[in-house]
Amino acid sequence: MPKRTLDIEQLVQRAQALQDAKIAAVRRLAQARQAVDGTAAAEAKRRADLERELAQARRASQTELDAAWKAALASGWSTIELKKAGFAAPARQRPRPAAAPARVAGAPATGTADAVAGDGVWPPAMRSEAGSGQDDADL
Repeated sequence: MPKRTLDIEQLVQRAQALQDAKIAAVRRLAQARQAVDGTAAAEAKRRADLERELAQARRASQTELDAAWKAALASGWSTIELKKAGFAAPARQRPRPAAAPARVAGAPATGTADAVAGDGVWPPAMRSEAGSGQDDADL
């Protein structure tokens, strides 16, 4: 059998073709990942925008309902009459909690274990006496 000589150029071309296919696969994977990430970001933004828009519409419609209810009451309807007619009183909006006041440097924090321990009624110094079961006459 005759001995084959290696064609270096042909081997390099084959290796290059294999490498090119691998690089093409990675490029496609990177593009797909980038598309998914971009879509997810766009989805999150649209969802936040829509939620904001719907919340604003809900507040506006609630404000209109409250105003219409008050107008009906002002025109002489009673709450009982409106309920008998099939209208439910508008839901009461819970007031938003006020922002916590700024702490003064060195002042004890509110809500510490001493401040909230037990039932929250007795000051910490009196709590042990109150829980002892003694009558006021015994103290």
